[in-house]
Amino acid sequence: MGQGKGRLDFDLPEMTMSKDEIADSLNAMIARQINVETRLMPPDQYDVALELVRNRYALPPRSAQFVKMIEVRGVDIQPCGGTHVRNTLEIGKIVCEKIDKKGRQNRRIVLRLID
Repeated sequence: MGQGKGRLDFDLPEMTMSKDEIADSLNAMIARQINVETRLMPPDQYDVALELVRNRYALPPRSAQFVKMIEVRGVDIQPCGGTHVRNTLEIGKIVCEKIDKKGRQNRRIVLRLID
């Protein structure tokens, strides 16, 4: 994630959604004002956290003290070491700028904030 823009790489052989479908789906979820919570798992649960990873290029940081988990209530829970919003409404509206094929199994989705 950068200033007003971000990208996600997914382990997918083919995309089944268009840019508009991705943006519409994400904007609907954002508008639901879903709380985002941080949880800390003990380090011996690192392998459990890895099973949840959907973005194989963004593995969670390994720590002697904990594995940081981010939960978007009722939507997803992922290990992540970054900073996050407290509620999806803080994101504002987005557009999906492009979907790139970066390899046989890698699809990159580029998003831009418009608010």
